[in-house]
Amino acid sequence: MPKRCLVALSGLLAAAVVCASPRPQALAFTADGAQFVVADHGDNLLHWVDYRSGRDARQVKLPRPSGLVLRGDRLWVADVLGGTVGLFDAATGRGLRRWAVGPRPQGLALAPKHGLLLACNLEGLSLTGLSDGQPHGSLAVAGQPEAVAVTPDESLAVVVPLLPGGDATTEDNAVAVQLVDLPSGAAAATVKLPAGATAARSVCISPDGRWAYVAHLVGRYNLLPTQLDRGWVSTNAVSIIDLAERRLYTTFLLDEPTRGAADPWGMALSGDGQTLWVVLSGIGQLARVDLARLHPLLAGKLPTDWAAARLSGEYAITSRNLWLGIAEQPERRMELVNDLAALVQAEAISRSGPGEAGWRTVAVSSQGQLALANAFSGMVAAGGSSLQGPYSVLRGAPAKDTAERRGERLFHDGRQSFQGWLSCASCHPNARADGLNWDLLNDGIGNPKSTKSLVWSARTPPSMAHGVRADMEVAAEAGFKYILFRQPEPGDLADVQAYLRSLVPEPSPYLVGGRLAPVAAAGRKRVVAHGAVPA
Repeated sequence: MPKRCLVALSGLLAAAVVCASPRPQALAFTADGAQFVVADHGDNLLHWVDYRSGRDARQVKLPRPSGLVLRGDRLWVADVLGGTVGLFDAATGRGLRRWAVGPRPQGLALAPKHGLLLACNLEGLSLTGLSDGQPHGSLAVAGQPEAVAVTPDESLAVVVPLLPGGDATTEDNAVAVQLVDLPSGAAAATVKLPAGATAARSVCISPDGRWAYVAHLVGRYNLLPTQLDRGWVSTNAVSIIDLAERRLYTTFLLDEPTRGAADPWGMALSGDGQTLWVVLSGIGQLARVDLARLHPLLAGKLPTDWAAARLSGEYAITSRNLWLGIAEQPERRMELVNDLAALVQAEAISRSGPGEAGWRTVAVSSQGQLALANAFSGMVAAGGSSLQGPYSVLRGAPAKDTAERRGERLFHDGRQSFQGWLSCASCHPNARADGLNWDLLNDGIGNPKSTKSLVWSARTPPSMAHGVRADMEVAAEAGFKYILFRQPEPGDLADVQAYLRSLVPEPSPYLVGGRLAPVAAAGRKRVVAHGAVPA
């Protein structure tokens, strides 16, 4: 049984569930806010955590739980290895039924009016009957769909891929968000995010159904990575999609001019839609975006003192001048993706947090309570709606520690980089590729190439696309020096190298007992028919 303890967060109640190898992946509050459910795919458990005592009310064993969604007395949980979703009684944890939803399911959403469960998988979006588990169709979506949300009126679903799915040789390659017409189950529109948008992890929809918010990175892959200052290589952002117009409304940055916000991950909206919480996983902070202040500014409604300031020229060379320009030319909203100071100048963002990298997911209860989970420490923290520091964390027995686990933590730690702009995982999400072409300096300039997966990189020397590093160990040290712009501590470097050596391919969802699954066999038949491979 995992040990339990309380965590004090500056007077706010918090709880910690510490397991042998915890990896909290998702969480959701019960309707009354008395408990929250945590999907942990390290120990392969569902935890029902009591909000006030911090103790586990119950646990359920699952192969590898990932995404979850809770509604009333029912809980749906994705099993990323089994390609299924399980339905549970939310009060007792009793399993009710299970059905297939496609390979590697992640994000889940419900459309009760249509009787549908929506699940992201490697191939796209599956639509399944809520009551009977029967398939209701599927929609192909490029880029490994990671998250999905449904508008309150259930007219649209918003599907967010992790990666760009387009031509990596273009100058505007980016994640393309898919809008789905739920009554018909057909694609309604595709909304492309700004150039370099990648690692899109989460999506929220405003209570009025007008706006969708998508958290992601913006890789500046069209520039040479000669410095990290002022977001030269990577910035961290939220894009707003206008669901009424079905187009990109704007993209704003979570960074500050000299302080990056590495690796935005989970998001949550307050019940009134006035506050957006964004987990900055790489630097262990929580960003609070004041949407009640931001949206009027985006619509050109400025405080009267700003107009007077423009007349005096006081803000002629600051980001406030951009806000004043937006008031006259709304299309200038698109310039926010390149302005590191805009939200700070507008007093529309603040950041706080424990400072420990690895916080991944956040949830808000109907009562305004917050809960966060850390993928590496196993910590699950809960408190009031501010979660302001300083944080004092008191834990029980630590999770089982190994060089590989320490290395994985460092690989995802944006604090290892200059000013916290990015982590190793920023360019290698899940230790794989980010879908962008980068022109690294280790083999000259003018030859951009796709980011490589790091799986089995230790087994295939030399390293890098042109083999300019002798092996993975040399390449890892160079990554610290020339990408993160810091000299690694010997122990840190050894741990990261141990993590990279531990990487193995995930089991193929298209092989069953060593044979091609039916869908893969059908694909091979089509390829053979076109003469691409011999029969």
